Amino acid sequence: MIKKLIFLFFLLSGFRCLSQVEFYSHSSLGYDTTNILNGTTANISDDSSFFELTMGCKNTSSGNLNLTIRRKIFSYSWSFLNDQLCDNNLCYIPSSNDFTAPASNLLAVGEICTVKSSFMFSNNNTSIYVRYYALDDNLNMIDSVDFALNNATNINQGINQSGIMISSLQNNSEIFVSNTGNYSKLNFKIYNILGTLISEKLLSNKNSTIDVNLPTGTFIVRVDYNGKILKSKKITAF
Repeated sequence: MIKKLIFLFFLLSGFRCLSQVEFYSHSSLGYDTTNILNGTTANISDDSSFFELTMGCKNTSSGNLNLTIRRKIFSYSWSFLNDQLCDNNLCYIPSSNDFTAPASNLLAVGEICTVKSSFMFSNNNTSIYVRYYALDDNLNMIDSVDFALNNATNINQGINQSGIMISSLQNNSEIFVSNTGNYSKLNFKIYNILGTLISEKLLSNKNSTIDVNLPTGTFIVRVDYNGKILKSKKITAF
């Protein structure tokens, strides 16, 4: 009974945190508030040497919120001349792949903070997997969103990303990867929530079922080719 009450407490706490902010994409038309990005991976392809990623983070809690943005690059196969993180009107040059903005933004209920990241690449055929965290007063995570950016004129050497599918089976104890294009030398990788690689496998078959035996927690499953991210999926093992 005690274990059930403890589990319920953490479950309800998690729901409260998830409801405090919402991430949205941004374009010339403004914020796309119909598409909440929390807990998802957005795949973006672009062929220019300069790329600017813009999103909004909205305070959906019942009171004012001191919001701090953290940006963490988990993996990359790139060369870059410069990158920058802007949080509303304050811009910073990140000192590391894991960077937390030194100042917070006080958001009223319903107010949206604009978050921008700009990357200037020095070569083509590159990719990056990056996560943005919304942090509270105590720098605890409220929620996050992931982006997989492929920067290349000829992305993934002709591999059609729609030919790769990731699905989980049996409470996420098994992962099924469908490779309808029958591409060879695809890499299957699993990262924990902190971005540490915990398992990898070379996929040689058209369709593969991988026994993962993950402990309880949240993980990122990724399929790539020569460092170029083809598909990624967030799963929760229990």
